[in-house]
Amino acid sequence: MSVYLNPYATGRAQVQCFENRAATPTLFGPNVANSPEGPVGSVAGSGHPNRPAFAFGPPTGSMREFASDPPVEVRVGDALREAGASVAVAESCTGGLIGSLLTDVPGSSAYFDRALVTYSYDAKLEALGVTRESLDDHGAVSEPVAGGMAAGVRDTAGVDWGVATTGIAGPGGGSPEKPVGTVYIGLASRGEWGTGESYTTVERHVFDGDRVAIKEQIARCALETLLDAVDSA
Repeated sequence: MSVYLNPYATGRAQVQCFENRAATPTLFGPNVANSPEGPVGSVAGSGHPNRPAFAFGPPTGSMREFASDPPVEVRVGDALREAGASVAVAESCTGGLIGSLLTDVPGSSAYFDRALVTYSYDAKLEALGVTRESLDDHGAVSEPVAGGMAAGVRDTAGVDWGVATTGIAGPGGGSPEKPVGTVYIGLASRGEWGTGESYTTVERHVFDGDRVAIKEQIARCALETLLDAVDSA
């Protein structure tokens, strides 16, 4: 069993993910009881003080209830552009929302490579190389699967950063160990060969709200996690 350490858990991303949100952060620990993402058909799987907002201004859209000002998709885009870095995302419970937020920003093609919606077990295995053992032993909503998804999309896309989400958006499919709103957010960083600097981290969070609200909070929290890591690199 792999263990992913999270050096960013107490940093800015951990605070910003829950600013003005009704959510309870829970950092991952030992793997909890096995659980799939839910019944088929019912459940889906900060501003920088010296960085100006993107010149075109914040994007508009319906997923704005939990947006900051400027929104995280603008801030993380600025950070990636300044770092000359690229990102790809693998989404389960968010269903492409992270990719949508990133591409709401004009010029995002400078740093955004692709978004893969790997909703099913088979999609996670075939498109990202998540192991059958991880899926069988821990379920799709788990720390090993989130880490495997993030590393898989990083490596298949050949980018600097991979981000992944797998969780329970509700309204059903939760359990005492993994209630509705539970999500694992994976982050994978690419280091140069021979440096030993590549790493993968996973955070566990629990959000409140209806299905749409949970999905937006997860997507924005994932981008805050990415932003914190890029700023710290």
